[in-house]
Amino acid sequence: MIEKEHISEKVEKKNGRKTTDERLKLLQRRKKRIPIIEQRRLMEIPNEDKSFKYRMVSGDPAEIDDLIFKYIAAGYEIVDKQGQPLEIEERFQDTSWKQSIACQSVGGGDIGILMRIPVEWWEEDQTKKQRTISSEIASRRKARIEGIPDEHVFGEVSISD
Repeated sequence: MIEKEHISEKVEKKNGRKTTDERLKLLQRRKKRIPIIEQRRLMEIPNEDKSFKYRMVSGDPAEIDDLIFKYIAAGYEIVDKQGQPLEIEERFQDTSWKQSIACQSVGGGDIGILMRIPVEWWEEDQTKKQRTISSEIASRRKARIEGIPDEHVFGEVSISD
């Protein structure tokens, strides 16, 4: 067993790679190890205002403009790199405003743009969303109590030639 480890170290050195021991020494020299779970936060919010709820709106860079303007219509504001709102009321041919926004790559070629909405509007939206969910759950429970088969509650899809 020792002989195999010794051979693999020689092979690694021969191929120009660092040995396992050398790699371990390099890792130990690092100042601090940061577990992956602690690295999840994608972006710190500069000058965060507690009277707003923040969200990262993400999508394909080629199509994100439409999504941004949907959020603006819903009451969201784009946040700039200093944490201040960036006022954009209309679609501009000039896209220089994009240089000052707080954005970040979120993976898969998508970008995320930091936006915010007043807490009271966010709470209003959450209440509406919860009403919809509660209504759906109530109708499903009622159907089960009444013995209505799931296909009559959820609908049915069939494909025929």
